[in-house]
Amino acid sequence: MATDTHVIDQILGEGRVVEFGKRSAPTEQYHLDAMEGCLVGSSIKVTSNDTAALVYPQLRAGGTIAHRYLASCTTEEEAFEKAILATDNMGLLIDLVDSYKGIDKAIALKKKYANTDKIIGMRLDSGDLADQAIYALRNLEAEGMLDTRAKIVVADVSSVEQLVEIESRVAEAGFDPKKYLVYGLGGLLIAKNKTRDAVSAAFKLIQTEE
Repeated sequence: MATDTHVIDQILGEGRVVEFGKRSAPTEQYHLDAMEGCLVGSSIKVTSNDTAALVYPQLRAGGTIAHRYLASCTTEEEAFEKAILATDNMGLLIDLVDSYKGIDKAIALKKKYANTDKIIGMRLDSGDLADQAIYALRNLEAEGMLDTRAKIVVADVSSVEQLVEIESRVAEAGFDPKKYLVYGLGGLLIAKNKTRDAVSAAFKLIQTEE
């Protein structure tokens, strides 16, 4: 894990990975041990596992809104608005219904809250991630809303080769990926060629008033 994270750091540059790997770990202790290896090999500063952030003081807890959060609301728009009102810095997960429409909704909300202190990023989590990143950046640029503080979090990346491809395609489209993209990496860091690769499954239980 130390070697893998070091290689990724060399490709992306320091500080461009957020660790999302708790779900890929078979146990809590395994994930904590894995994070120790990641810290040896890289410049990772953010983890989505609150426990890891408590155990390792050089880490801070962070992440994006998730599918479970979105599914607890009636509409995507309602979930986005609730997240924006709840915190001043968030990444909106845009792929619950349609990724490109989700990007449009996120940009519309950035415009709505443009005169506030809200930092509104987005998380790309399925489909053609490079194309979605380029689509988002082009539309943000057209609206005069490119903001290096509000990162696009690219998640669900399955290989180092895919990381290189995304970086290359975004750069070829005229945008510096180092300014606008960070990567939320889970299984690639914690499980790839280490624990589980054949089957990856998760169950998400939602309770509503209905």
